[in-house]
Amino acid sequence: MVNMFIAAISLMFFLNPCLYEIFGVPVLPLSHKDEKRGSCSDRMNAISSNIAIKAAEEAKAAQYAQMPAACQAAHQVKEQLAEKAIEAAKAAQAALAGKVALVEELIREKEAVKLVMQEEVNSKMQLEQSINEEIKALSGYKSLLNVLSTGHHLAETVATNADSSLRGVEEDLRQKDTLLQQAFHAVEILTRDEAMARNDLETTKCAARRAEQAAAAARANVMRTKRNFDRKSH
Repeated sequence: MVNMFIAAISLMFFLNPCLYEIFGVPVLPLSHKDEKRGSCSDRMNAISSNIAIKAAEEAKAAQYAQMPAACQAAHQVKEQLAEKAIEAAKAAQAALAGKVALVEELIREKEAVKLVMQEEVNSKMQLEQSINEEIKALSGYKSLLNVLSTGHHLAETVATNADSSLRGVEEDLRQKDTLLQQAFHAVEILTRDEAMARNDLETTKCAARRAEQAAAAARANVMRTKRNFDRKSH
């Protein structure tokens, strides 16, 4: 294989003597056949050496050129990753803000329902007091009916009106009880939703902290890579 390579190189230089000058091989006199054969072999060896040297130099130059290119590519990749980490951190912060707003809204709703519920409780207490007063009044009217035989019709009318008023108050009381039950149920639901939202908020806070830490680490890595690249470039 080596002999075939040398023969091919010899033929190439024989057909084109200018290659001697290109590869820097000295041209020897060709006056005698023995000298011609010997000088041809020497020239082939010199050409092979020159080709190998030039190839080694080119490979070395390519290697040196590749190193900063690789550093630059790595720096660009790290910059892209850092940008993604920063965007993820921003998204986590936005999600966190949404969770905080949700918890605050649930707290406001629950406080509003509690306020309405307290008003209903106060109203119910007033109705109960009114019922007790109506019952006392009705008892007095019925007692009066038994005592006053002459005013029987008037006393009976008063007692009937008192019964009707009492039934109306009792109906209002039942409505208040229904509203209070609904308010209690709403408070229970809001309390449960608030607890879930707070738990979700804590989870989101942890995720946001991790995202922020990852973004900070990515930024530091980019700066460190850039400094190393700048030092190698200079």
